[in-house]
Amino acid sequence: MTGRRAATACPDRAVRRRYPPPVPSAASTTPVVRPSVDGRGAEVVFTTRHGGVSSGEFGSLNLGAHVGDDPAAVTENRRRAVATLGLAGNRGVFAEQVHGTHVSVVDDTHAGAGITGPEIAASDALVTDSPGLALAMMVADCVPGVLLDPDAGVLGVFHAGWKGTVHGVAAETVGAMAALGAEPERIVGALGPHITVDRYQVDDVVAGPVRVAFGADTALLVPDGPGHHRFDLAGANLTHLADAGVDPAGIEVVDVGTDDDRFYSHRLRPPVGRFAVIAALSTPGGPRG
Repeated sequence: MTGRRAATACPDRAVRRRYPPPVPSAASTTPVVRPSVDGRGAEVVFTTRHGGVSSGEFGSLNLGAHVGDDPAAVTENRRRAVATLGLAGNRGVFAEQVHGTHVSVVDDTHAGAGITGPEIAASDALVTDSPGLALAMMVADCVPGVLLDPDAGVLGVFHAGWKGTVHGVAAETVGAMAALGAEPERIVGALGPHITVDRYQVDDVVAGPVRVAFGADTALLVPDGPGHHRFDLAGANLTHLADAGVDPAGIEVVDVGTDDDRFYSHRLRPPVGRFAVIAALSTPGGPRG
C-alpha cells in the first residue's frame, strides 16, 4: 500500500492508557496485561515475559519457536499463554510470521497450530469468526494489534514491524474482517506494548518507504541527526486503520514500551524471546459468555 496521505493527528485521537504491573489472570497464574477491549465480546491479553518455563535469555514465557529456545519449553509456554483466556492449549493458533501483510482466515480446523501441529504458514495477521479460538501474534518490539467487531463477532490480530506497518498489515486485517461481515466503523481494539518513538531510531533505508507510504512531510518521522529519524510505529498503524474506515478513538494504545523489563525487546537485549497478543471470541457460557 503506497501513496498514502501524510499522517498528522491520528495518534492523538487514540486512547492511551498506562497500566499497573500485570497480575495473574483468573484462569491462569501467568501475568498478563488486559486492554479495555477485553470482555467486549472477546478475551484479550498481552502476555509478558513472566510465568513460563524457559531459562536464560529466554526466561521465562518465551512464545517464539524460532529464536533458539528449547521447543518443549516453547510448547508449554504457548499452552500457558492460551490458558490465560480460560481455554485449553490446543485451542491456540500461532503463525510463522515473516514481516509481511498476508492475513490468514482461520477456524476450528486450525486449532492447535503451532502447539500440536505446524504453525499457520507465512502470515502476519489472523482473522476468525469462530468463538473460543485463541489467535496469537508474537512480538519483541513490533506492534501487536487486536481488532474486534463485537456486533458481527469477527476478530483479528496482527504483527506490525516497520515493513508490515509501511505496507499496511493493519488495513489488510480490516479488509479480511470485512469479508467475514465486520463493519470498519464498528471495529474497536488495541495496540499493545511496542518500541516507542523515543527509542525507535531508523535510517534513510527505512525512512524512504515511510515517506512513500505516508507522505514526504509525514509527522510520523522525527529528525534525529544526519540520516537518522525516530519512527512512530503506533501512529503509523493508527493512520492505516483510519484510512481503512476505523475510528482511531476506538483503538487503545497501551502506553508501555518494550524497554520495560516486563517485556522482551530484541533491540535492547538480543537475543530474546517473544511475547504476544492473544485473543479469542467469547463462547456462550465461557469466562465472559
